[in-house]
Amino acid sequence: DDLPAEMWTTIFLALASCSQGFVMPSQPRVGRVLRSAAAVDEAMDIFKTKHGAAKPGTLFYVEDDNLNTTFFTLAEVYGEDTALEMTRRNPSCLAYKASNFAPTFKAFAAKFGDEDARAMVLRNPNLLAVPPTGHNSAENVKDDAMYFSYLIDATRDNGAILLPSFLFILTIPFIEIFSGIPFRANLLSSITGGAFP
Repeated sequence: DDLPAEMWTTIFLALASCSQGFVMPSQPRVGRVLRSAAAVDEAMDIFKTKHGAAKPGTLFYVEDDNLNTTFFTLAEVYGEDTALEMTRRNPSCLAYKASNFAPTFKAFAAKFGDEDARAMVLRNPNLLAVPPTGHNSAENVKDDAMYFSYLIDATRDNGAILLPSFLFILTIPFIEIFSGIPFRANLLSSITGGAFP
């Protein structure tokens, strides 16, 4: 005995809705959200420790919602762990323009590749402030940005002493040219006792 078509439709829809219970639900995002919330809290604490006394209207006066959004944007582009490490190395990066992060990374990646660009910006988070286009932008980046990222990273902990000292050493040839005093030759001569001219 045949069932009417409406009955078959009803049975089919009932079975189809029941079968939803046997399908594994998509992975919940709770773990990611909770982990990100902890990372955001840590990033905000780091930023506020360094710039908590910033006055309204200054570069480093940033509302909590904007800090939140900036960190999430940074984490979307570079990954959560990398974004948190960038914040530890340079808390000021949370005051940078978040809408530049993705296009700037894309320009860096076009020049150096994804992994090298990510590592370069991790070594020198100040590169997050570079605009994506225009003069002195990410699209015009040269190899020296990569080289200087290593220098910045190597001098980070003692940068107050090492970086100015290094820059002074780089200026010695120019000082010699303008002053006419051969500092390097005099220093080498005094060290070696005049063995070398």
